[in-house]
Amino acid sequence: DELFYYDYSDLLTSAWNAALGANVLTNADSRIYGNQLDLSYMPQEHTQVRLAVGYLNARYDDSDLGVFDRGQMQNSPDWTFNLGLRRDFPMGEGFLRAQLDSRYESSYWGNFMHSPGLHQDPYVKSDLSLTYHAANDAWTLGLWVKNLEDTDVQSAAAPGSTVFDPGPGATFLEPPRTYGIRFTMRYAP
Repeated sequence: DELFYYDYSDLLTSAWNAALGANVLTNADSRIYGNQLDLSYMPQEHTQVRLAVGYLNARYDDSDLGVFDRGQMQNSPDWTFNLGLRRDFPMGEGFLRAQLDSRYESSYWGNFMHSPGLHQDPYVKSDLSLTYHAANDAWTLGLWVKNLEDTDVQSAAAPGSTVFDPGPGATFLEPPRTYGIRFTMRYAP
C-alpha cells in the first residue's frame, strides 16, 4: 500500500493546439494525492488472483491561462481497479494457462483545457488468453482476445483551441477488440 502527496508550483504543462498548429505551454500549480494498493493471493497451488486499487486526486490549483483552475488534471482518473485471474492446468510435461486481466477507470479529461469531445467516460477493458506451455517453455501456443468489451478508450487528445473558449478537440483511440493466435519458440544454441 502506498500513500502519496505531491504539491507542485509552476508545473510546466503543454498540449497540442490543433487550431494554432503548435504546442501551448503554461505553468500550473497543482496538488496530487492518493493511494495505491496492490494485492496478490494464491488460494491454490496453480491459481493466482491479483487486485490493484488506485485513488488519485489530481487537480490544478492555478494556471497562467486560468481556464482550468481547480480542474481535474488530464489523463488522471480518480479511480482505477485492476483484477487479474490466472489458472494453470498441468498437462503432461507442460501446462495450459487461462488468464483474465480486467481494468476499470473512472472518467477523466484528455486535455488540461477540458475541451468538448475530450472527456473519457468510465470504462472497463479486459484481456483474455488461453496458452499451452510446453516443457521448460520450449514453445507456447495460445489464443488471445484484447479489449473483450470492444470499449472506446482515448489514447491521445488535442484541443481545438486554447486561446479562445475551448473548442472541440480531436482524439485518438486505443485499438478496438482484437484477437489472434500466438506461437512462440525458444531457441538456445
